[in-house]
Amino acid sequence: MIVVHIEHFLNEEGRHHFEEWVAEVAQTLRNFEGFISISILEELPPKNESHLLLTFENERLLKKWANSKEHDDLISKLKPYQNRKQVSDIFKQTKKIKK
Repeated sequence: MIVVHIEHFLNEEGRHHFEEWVAEVAQTLRNFEGFISISILEELPPKNESHLLLTFENERLLKKWANSKEHDDLISKLKPYQNRKQVSDIFKQTKKIKK
């Protein structure tokens, strides 16, 4: 499994619309093979960044999403609100430890 932490740096108006934008992203992602989940994260204590956690079955399918027109179209909707470009950290789950 691939886990991606994405940090968006949005102005106040962008942060106000972020949850609605993520719902649109989630709806689009449902059509992509390998998509597992998307979640909004809030840093503690809260700051002005907007965070997402995205999971995909594997890196190949994540890249297919990241290179798609749908991805580019959704990112372009956030551009007017960006203070700077988003950053991503990608992780591969190698082993799940059970209790």
